[in-house]
Amino acid sequence: MKLQHKLLLFISLLIFSGAIYQSCNKTAEDQKSDQTETTANLDYHHSFDLAYPDSIFVGTETCRSCHEEEYHQWKGSDHDESMKLATKEFVLGDFNNVTFVNNNVTSRFFTKGDKYYVNTQGPDGKNHDYEIKYTFGLRPLQNYMVEMEKGKIQVIRETWDTEKKKWFNQHDDLDDIQHYEWLHWANGGGNWNTMCADCHSTNVRKNYDYLKDSFDTKYAIINVSCEACHGPGKEHVDFANSEEFEEKKDFVEGLFIKQFKKGEDARTLVENCAPCHSRRSQLVQNFKFEESFYDQFAPEMLREGMYYHDGQILNEVYVYGSFIQSKMYHEGVKCTDCHDPHKAELKFKDLNQVCAQCHETSEYEVKSHTKHSLTDNVRCVDCHMVGEVYMGNDYRRDHSFRTPRPDLSLKYSGTPNACNQCHTDKSVKWADKEYKKMYGEYKHDWRDTLALGRNYDPQYIEDLRAMVTEKKAPFIARSTALYYLARTPGDGAIDALMQGLKDPEPMVRTTAVQNLSQLSLDERVTILSPYLKDEVRGVRVAVAIALGDADESRFKGKWKVAFEKANEEMFHYFRQAKDFREGPFGEGQYWERRKDYDKAIDCYRTSLKFDTLMNEARLSLARIYSIKGETKNAEKELNNAIKVDPNSADAYYSKGLLFAETKEWEKSAISLRKASEISPQNSRAFYNLGLVLQQQGKVQEAEKTYLTGLKYTKEDPSLRYALAALYEQTGQKQKAQLYWQWLRARFPNDPRFQ
Repeated sequence: MKLQHKLLLFISLLIFSGAIYQSCNKTAEDQKSDQTETTANLDYHHSFDLAYPDSIFVGTETCRSCHEEEYHQWKGSDHDESMKLATKEFVLGDFNNVTFVNNNVTSRFFTKGDKYYVNTQGPDGKNHDYEIKYTFGLRPLQNYMVEMEKGKIQVIRETWDTEKKKWFNQHDDLDDIQHYEWLHWANGGGNWNTMCADCHSTNVRKNYDYLKDSFDTKYAIINVSCEACHGPGKEHVDFANSEEFEEKKDFVEGLFIKQFKKGEDARTLVENCAPCHSRRSQLVQNFKFEESFYDQFAPEMLREGMYYHDGQILNEVYVYGSFIQSKMYHEGVKCTDCHDPHKAELKFKDLNQVCAQCHETSEYEVKSHTKHSLTDNVRCVDCHMVGEVYMGNDYRRDHSFRTPRPDLSLKYSGTPNACNQCHTDKSVKWADKEYKKMYGEYKHDWRDTLALGRNYDPQYIEDLRAMVTEKKAPFIARSTALYYLARTPGDGAIDALMQGLKDPEPMVRTTAVQNLSQLSLDERVTILSPYLKDEVRGVRVAVAIALGDADESRFKGKWKVAFEKANEEMFHYFRQAKDFREGPFGEGQYWERRKDYDKAIDCYRTSLKFDTLMNEARLSLARIYSIKGETKNAEKELNNAIKVDPNSADAYYSKGLLFAETKEWEKSAISLRKASEISPQNSRAFYNLGLVLQQQGKVQEAEKTYLTGLKYTKEDPSLRYALAALYEQTGQKQKAQLYWQWLRARFPNDPRFQ
């Protein structure tokens, strides 16, 4: 049996994710200066992606002249206050020579004349005075921003609680953040240009020069103005001021402007909010009002680190990903049914009244439904919209509108449920028992399958595949199911991925493409080529990446044109994300697929400059060094990964495989054993550990290892195959036959088991 060397063979699959906000809109002048630079480095041009000039944005005061009511609703809203100059009118924090100490950092807030300052720890680890240039937000907190060198604007972590009237650190829940780390406010994690600008201002052009690592970021209007949602207004205003308007205003009042109409397709309206209210990556440099959401963005799926097992919000994911899971979304409910778009707040202060627009209070505001006394004041959202606290004090509700499931909290430690969010003094077991006493047994649905899928256990392959093929789950769940299937040992993923290619939803097709990268080049060219002409840019970019190792000569005629266009769009995506770790990382994967290892190494190194904690880049570097035979360099990268994250199962697993390649069996066993302890669901760790133990002559220990692995992944064929082979080799024919029979029954067409 041959070691399955993931370190050597596995190419990471590029997922459009990680970027909270990414855009790089450019003016015509910017395009000219960029043209030479980007063509030389990436062999593509992007003249098709011109930015809107500021001159066609007229500003809110001009809109006010005709839309007085909407203007006054918007004035003072969270959208209006999204970003302001730091003046007496807008600064809410206490700058009266106040000192705040947190995580061994002392910050002092003071004024000089009419200007506001903070003395705090800078990127060199020493304290400096910084002038506060801008305010950011209004409630329940207000951030402050300072200007640094190279055009970088940074958001300090010392934040004003506008409700409790006190300073706090929004990263207080983390261990002491060092000044050289990505999360430090003066580095990438606190950079306004990359992380915040395009959703807090109107018509942002990021203008990042990656050769100089500098910004010249511009915007038409400092905050989220009328034109941030409705688009540039000059043509609309010119028409309204023309003689023709009086004749035609009853028919074309909304002409030359993006107008949202009653009865308009709910999905279209939701996707108008999604660019700023989703966790997504941006595929293009310049946002276009006239283009669709999925042509410009790739939203995050329900994977680890972003969502809990059952799809509830975990990381800061900005509503869209949870809302599209909901039955309400699929029944045509849209954001503006509950939220006033101009006030940027709920339509009613009484939260139950918001729900009562569609749901009969006589049916739901009664004890027979809530199982609580009316005096308890249990609201609809308390049971159906539990939330998470972000940025230190900002409680945001999950918009998937789910029923309480204490049983999932029991199965998956940490997964929240509504009962225990109120009854904090009670255990999850108590909540589970009380729920079943009041409502009976739980109604299981796609969320249960989704949660099980994260175990990467072959016994759940059929359930996950059914989620995809039967389309009974929301498309974001189907996309996630494909992601899980591709990482689950055993057969079954390919059929589902092929079905995913035919899915009407671009998110599912994109995930299917990304996870078919494991096929041979000939198979990929045959299967994926038609999707070079997919109607959605995100799918085309994913195909270009998946076919990164294909030579242009394989495509003829219209397919050659499609291949070239998709590659141009792919490089454009890489380019616009150059200021964030995912940009160079994705480009590195492309060059690695093309076996241009020097370029790939440069890209991965660039990712680590942006984020010293990005272990994905270290694992990729280790893989390349291993391929090149530079085992010491590979080991160094894996050791660094373990220093960053002592619980990195992937790093230990790859290290174990690296030592196996050099036949350092004892070192290999130590690393693989550690990987299996940290992540027992990874059957490959048990499989390869068993093989290494056999190499050492430790047959009984190898047998025990395989059996232990089967306790966690009962359906894993590789472990059963290893046991069958071990028993065969040691003369235990009867035991071997049991495992051969199981494998033949499950995989009748696999020649290995015949």
